[in-house]
Amino acid sequence: MQEFNVQLTNEHLSRISKVKNFAALNEIIWNSIDADADNIYITFSYDNPIDPSKVTKITVNDDGIGIDISKIEAVLKPYGKSEKNYSNRSLKGRLYHGKLGEGRYTYFSLGSGIKWFSRFSDNKVIKIYRIDFESDSVKVKYSTPEVLNNQTTGLEVIISNINEDTAYDFSNLANVETSIIKEFAPYFFAYKNMNIFINGKKVDFNTNISKIKQYDFTYAEKDIKLEIVQWKSIKSNEVFYCGKGNVVYFHDKPDIFSNACSIYIESIIFDEMKLNGEIELLSFEKLEKEISDFIINSFNSFKNENEVAINQAFFEDLKKQDIYPYMEEPTSFEEQEQKKIFDVVALQINKVAPKINNANKTTKKLTYNLINEAIKTNPSSLKKILGEVFKLSKEEQDDFANLLDETSMAAIVSTMKEVKDRLYFLDELNVLVYDEAGKHVKERTQFQKLLLSQLWIFGDKYKYGVDDVSLRNVLKKYIEELGLPDIELTQEDYDNEDYNKIPDIVLWRNNKFGNVYENLVVEIKRPTKVLGSTEMDQIKKYALAISKDGRFSKENCKWRFILIGKDIDDYIKNELSSTRSGFIEYPTYTIEIITWGELITNNKLKYEYFREKSRINPENGKVMDSLQDRWKALLGDKAPTV
Repeated sequence: MQEFNVQLTNEHLSRISKVKNFAALNEIIWNSIDADADNIYITFSYDNPIDPSKVTKITVNDDGIGIDISKIEAVLKPYGKSEKNYSNRSLKGRLYHGKLGEGRYTYFSLGSGIKWFSRFSDNKVIKIYRIDFESDSVKVKYSTPEVLNNQTTGLEVIISNINEDTAYDFSNLANVETSIIKEFAPYFFAYKNMNIFINGKKVDFNTNISKIKQYDFTYAEKDIKLEIVQWKSIKSNEVFYCGKGNVVYFHDKPDIFSNACSIYIESIIFDEMKLNGEIELLSFEKLEKEISDFIINSFNSFKNENEVAINQAFFEDLKKQDIYPYMEEPTSFEEQEQKKIFDVVALQINKVAPKINNANKTTKKLTYNLINEAIKTNPSSLKKILGEVFKLSKEEQDDFANLLDETSMAAIVSTMKEVKDRLYFLDELNVLVYDEAGKHVKERTQFQKLLLSQLWIFGDKYKYGVDDVSLRNVLKKYIEELGLPDIELTQEDYDNEDYNKIPDIVLWRNNKFGNVYENLVVEIKRPTKVLGSTEMDQIKKYALAISKDGRFSKENCKWRFILIGKDIDDYIKNELSSTRSGFIEYPTYTIEIITWGELITNNKLKYEYFREKSRINPENGKVMDSLQDRWKALLGDKAPTV
């Protein structure tokens, strides 16, 4: 046999060793796809006499073009390069997944014994030869080709001496199939003539999909295609970053997406990152804000559409069976609110107690009527009703009890009213900022007073500290809040001009999990104000004045400064260009620049479900009336006319 060495550095070996088992198997499949294989056969062998469930050998056989013996060194020797460097597409026109030649050596993360059998065409004569890899020195040995009759071209990869963790991971073929489906779904939608088999069973991509929807976007004159796939039984909250042609390069798991969807984002942007060696540094948090916002908004739209459809179907089914307590639309406010609450409770019951769907019509009708009466009179009895009628387990009962147990009807209605008031206020604030209504509103005596009555808009976790007082008095009040009577303001504090500055609103909270105070200083500008360098310098001076005071532990006191206006000018945009969205971070404090539009939108997203369920969508005239009433309640005769 002939041989040659592949030069691997310690960095290469370290990178290979960290490749996870499923990712390594996917690399083998990608190499088959890049070789124009239409059929890929994966076989796991179990020959361990002690533990028959352990995988002892992995075989991947495809019908691609194989590796021509004349090109073996060009294909395998130059690690970090590949024959695919010189073309973007395979002979069949498929876009390549890999171009660096690294994927084939990730096989060593699965096992130490690796050999290939390459079947290639030599002037239309099919020949076969063997390739052996030695993991210690990464020495490649290959045999002399022999003629092979009645066979097609392709490559067979055999991995033996399987690693312990690999044997464990691949003992469950359902997990293997799930990994393959998530990784290759978008590619197989683009190239439908390809097939993957696991131990003889064809991987079926279509039957695992519940719903799929595409969204399109353009960023920096580059097209972005987003596909959201909702699975029937697969658990996934991953974002897959794909090049053109749905070639998956990288994926991660942001916490903000549900556990039943995969998100595939395709763009030439990721092809460029792959070529520049930047793709492995990518994460959802590092995406440009416009792109991440597009993904989040598309996902929320997808989720809402899906949830609305499911909920509508659920209630339509109850009505068809004549077991829905509100067949006629209620007329009084109290009944309308009770109906809304029943709908929420019924949906929750359907989630935590699916056994109800298996009951007969009479039982279901009785149960839903009991539930409706319990909501009106005694919500705590719901747990008992569900436990006795449907024999729910303690865990199922506790899940439901977390929603309603010990909650009175009055408290539920009160909560709904509060949510409704908040949604109205967000619409009122939007009118003030973006319509003519806010043009003549005074900043401190009117606009600030309005916001002081609605501090939840900055976060329910904070409590009121002070407003419209100098930083000197902020410091004094904060000392009292910390419970530190032995620290007194010095003459230097009174002489310090920085402490004469007056922020609009100061909020704080004590973290219940430790003695950590989180403080929020909010600088508010009038509704129509566009933020610029003057406002930026102002918030920076507040931050510096407080952060320089050495009497407070920087570990226990966290300061966040927020500047809010209608919009930001080019000066601030330039200041924020090299930071994460809207934030300027310093060792002891953070400055955040946001617009009223962003603050309104972020808060609306929290209550979107309630808005949808309660159909709160007031007309502009009603919003103006509501705003005028709120002004009068706060300021009496001094209320502005809007």
